[in-house]
Amino acid sequence: MTSQLQPLDLCLNKLVKDHIKCLYMEWMRFGEPEVTPVGQLKRASPVMICSWIAEDYSCILEQLVCRSFKKCSTSNALNGTEDKALWEDMSDEGA
Repeated sequence: MTSQLQPLDLCLNKLVKDHIKCLYMEWMRFGEPEVTPVGQLKRASPVMICSWIAEDYSCILEQLVCRSFKKCSTSNALNGTEDKALWEDMSDEGA
């Protein structure tokens, strides 16, 4: 049911999660994460995580959101002209 009821879960969340993971790995590699008194790495601050999300949000194009709905047949034309969107891979379209 996710494929019909949650088009953004199907098509956008993976892109967003992958990008945030890359930003986190970059932060771990090049930043200087603090260490707790027992030697554990401190997690990124909420402000830092929010900045990553804001950066990611600004990269989401309106066209990608529209294609997400078409891929899930949520807003396809009733005459069947957009039915091929079901079978196209999002990565094939430069997403």
